[in-house]
Amino acid sequence: MSFGICASVVSALFDWHTAGLLAGVLFLAKIIRGELYSPLARLPGIRPGFLGKFHLNYAIVANRYLHDYIWLHERYGHIVRVGNDTVLLRDPQSVRQVLGSTAFPKGSFYRSLEIHRDNIFATRDASFHRRQRRLMSPIFSVTSIASMEQLVQTSGIERMVERVAEHATTGATFDIMELLLCMALDVIGEVSFGKSFGSLQATQSSRASEILQLFDDTTKLGIIATTVGPLCQPWLLPGFFRSERRLVEFARDAIKQRLGSKKDQRGRPRDVLQRLIDAEDPVTGEKLTEDQLIAESIVQLIGGTETTGLALTWTLHYLLENPLTMMRLAEELQQALPDRDRPVEYAQAKDLPYLNAVLYEALRLRPPGSTTFRETPPGGADLCGHYIPEGCSLIISFYCIHRLPEVFGEDADHFRPERWIDSSPEQLSYMRQMFFAFSAGARACIGRNLAWMELRLALATLVRRYAFHVPDGVENDMAIYPKFTLLPRGGQLRLAATLRAK
Repeated sequence: MSFGICASVVSALFDWHTAGLLAGVLFLAKIIRGELYSPLARLPGIRPGFLGKFHLNYAIVANRYLHDYIWLHERYGHIVRVGNDTVLLRDPQSVRQVLGSTAFPKGSFYRSLEIHRDNIFATRDASFHRRQRRLMSPIFSVTSIASMEQLVQTSGIERMVERVAEHATTGATFDIMELLLCMALDVIGEVSFGKSFGSLQATQSSRASEILQLFDDTTKLGIIATTVGPLCQPWLLPGFFRSERRLVEFARDAIKQRLGSKKDQRGRPRDVLQRLIDAEDPVTGEKLTEDQLIAESIVQLIGGTETTGLALTWTLHYLLENPLTMMRLAEELQQALPDRDRPVEYAQAKDLPYLNAVLYEALRLRPPGSTTFRETPPGGADLCGHYIPEGCSLIISFYCIHRLPEVFGEDADHFRPERWIDSSPEQLSYMRQMFFAFSAGARACIGRNLAWMELRLALATLVRRYAFHVPDGVENDMAIYPKFTLLPRGGQLRLAATLRAK
């Protein structure tokens, strides 16, 4: 009789109708548990929780996640549940709490950027990050970067101006985004490896595209590997693995060549690579291994190229859309730099109020890194009046935060550099606290001093020497295409330049 009961049970389990009913009951039970008993159940957001996660993943795949972040915040508030273990966060106080503390580790997404080895940008290990920062912070200090101004000028700014001059002489329409990316690539090559890629040379423009493609392939490979794990194999993605291998070999060759030389060229400012080689942990006395040098150099190359080039592209786009702003900036530069043809020195440009206001405003609306990911620490955290248990994912969109009316004014969606000049001291301080173009806290971009030097020198030089306009019949699609950075959907900014009167 027991055999008959067992047979009946087995038969029932393998009946498709019963199995479907059982699966439905289990699925419903999971939903009920998530909606009633999950620690995040009381948070506002799309119901049930799994639909919120599906909505978010679809938005990422469709490259519309920034639009959806804003929509979710506008509908549900400063804290939004987008899954049973994921929270979208925009509350100013909570954001400062998270970014200002090393207790909140970076999210698992950053594993995809562990190129060759763990590095200062990608690491989720707090002790490893502290060690790397002790080693590398002096290299990227204001004083250290100031000594590299000559490298930035000769490898990037001067050559970029020569290319613009060629187009201005002929009156030709050209893509300034391409030149700005090439400039940033050449500068980071010179600063990081002591050798410019030479991509601003007319005969080498295709090389820049090739190198940028290596960067793109390598970062995509990291994301794929993090997503699918062991399924990510060279025989499935040979091109991506080949790109990563070429990038690592390039860095290894440059480092070995430098290690094999006795010393830097006499009289030449020491570049970042040499300083990384010489760097010594003040606590342990340890130095970076060859593999660590490779990993840190590659992340500098990738992180210091598109971000700077695109930031300048978006800034020029906003200036072209706002002619009065362009005029006011040109007037400030003309007064501060009377000789149009003399190279701009960083000491002349770094404290110009309107130049800085224009850059701050462009970076506010188009931050190079639009989103960051964190996790709640052991024991959880209280954020925006809610308890968030440990191990939950936190998505913080700088793109959304930079548009908060209570921080940046009722016209926060509009490009208005004057807000960085005319605001009260208290409001200006608050805006600076909530300005995250280079993130904030211990995990802020270590290369931001170099980025600021490039941004100020390049923009001051271009606007002081040239008047820019978009010729009739030329259309630029400048809608946002969010990838690793914020790209213009059209992939270019075509314009024409004329030399300004002295």
